[in-house]
Amino acid sequence: MATHEYSILKNLLRKKSNCMTISKNWYSDRKIIENKSQKQILSV
Repeated sequence: MATHEYSILKNLLRKKSNCMTISKNWYSDRKIIENKSQKQILSV
């Protein structure tokens, strides 16, 4: 029983960390896009 609960907790933690990685990637992608668009505006 305890091991089953532990595996559920482990899966939840894994899902949570995956979500955090995705959001970090999304944030950095957005920063890159913002920087590119700023450079384009400057170069115009």
